[in-house]
Amino acid sequence: MYVIIAGCGRLGAHLATSLSDKGLDVAVVDGDSKNFSKLGFGFDGITVIGVPIDEDVLRKAGIENADALAAVSQDDNLNIMTALIARDMFNVPKVYVRVGDPEKAEFYRKEYKLETLSLISYGSDFIEGLIKDYSSRDRGVVR
Repeated sequence: MYVIIAGCGRLGAHLATSLSDKGLDVAVVDGDSKNFSKLGFGFDGITVIGVPIDEDVLRKAGIENADALAAVSQDDNLNIMTALIARDMFNVPKVYVRVGDPEKAEFYRKEYKLETLSLISYGSDFIEGLIKDYSSRDRGVVR
């Protein structure tokens, strides 16, 4: 499986290294070559310097052969544009997009049918579930 990761911040670098460690073929695209230093020592993929909405940059990353693309930079608009280009212009079968703003993530999920990931929503939902689980348990307190 060939995966392109657009954005090499903490999330992108961790994802790229993890997928590479599992034997997947991975390309990472980022506009700042310094960010590639975040990739783990086990990273066995390719790195491409450039903006992931540039068709030539995506071609250099091998988008014509990509099975999946994850747009995970810290720029919501860049991620959304990258995801739409990958899906609509290059027909990448699976496209995932990180969107920081939960309302914007929901909008793009509903209106554009993008598979969005809002870390704020997921984190909040996860912690809320833990709190509800904790509050519903019998903690041995006599009332």
